[in-house]
Amino acid sequence: MDNLFQMWWPVACVVLADVIYQVCAKKISSGADPLAALGVTYLVSAAVCVGLYYGMGGMNLFADMSHAGLAAAGIGFAVTGLEVGCVCMYKEGWAMNVGFILYTAMIVVALLAVGAVFYNEAVIYRYGRDYSYIVRDVHDCEGRMNFSFWWPVGLVVLSGVGYQVSAKEVAGGADPLAALVVTYLVASLTSFLIYALTGKKGEKWKEIMSFRPAALVLGLSIAFIEIGTIFIYKAGWTMNASFIVTNALITLCLILTGAVLYREKLSRRQALGIVVSFIGICCIVW
Repeated sequence: MDNLFQMWWPVACVVLADVIYQVCAKKISSGADPLAALGVTYLVSAAVCVGLYYGMGGMNLFADMSHAGLAAAGIGFAVTGLEVGCVCMYKEGWAMNVGFILYTAMIVVALLAVGAVFYNEAVIYRYGRDYSYIVRDVHDCEGRMNFSFWWPVGLVVLSGVGYQVSAKEVAGGADPLAALVVTYLVASLTSFLIYALTGKKGEKWKEIMSFRPAALVLGLSIAFIEIGTIFIYKAGWTMNASFIVTNALITLCLILTGAVLYREKLSRRQALGIVVSFIGICCIVW
């Protein structure tokens, strides 16, 4: 029973935090410059990890941070790409359910290859989710099929693969909370640097200080996504199985969240996809 809890509590942590994250990212996308908001977001995430580190008995944060390794910084760069890509996707008009499902499907394919090549993980053929209906649903997102509509998806997919690889490396190293402090400081610095280069002249400090409360909640959710992901790998999950299971569950929750909070359409195909997802999860786990 204890082993079952150790396997599944990180999954529940990632699913709940990621649903909150997607809702907050959608809110941030309609506000001020998202890079300014994300710089604040990552500082909040770093503060959360510092608090958890000392709350869970940590004694020497700077010593543990020095042992974090390059993978922790890699997560920082990757997570910045993830958040920037997600926020820009929503700015371009992607629906929450369609956008998340689409880039998740692409990351799944990439991670199956990465897990098989670099970590000798067996490729899973039993996963039952059918994403074929998404191609049709993409055309419902205000019909935008230009470069500005698709580049955020590519950024999220590339960053998502780098993020999962770096998280797996961090899971086998030093204290994960100390490593995540490094991660978020790197992510915050990266966001502020990009914003400094691309933001409006003369309005930078004003936009940084005009962030929405959603940016703070986003920081909390991001912290728990990373903590859950690292402990998923510590519990022994393989890269391909963990990513597919967590994101299938997140997909189900986001379809319902999008329908309830944002009145996004829940088609019969998507309802059928929910049923197929549960079957796929059962095939992977059992």
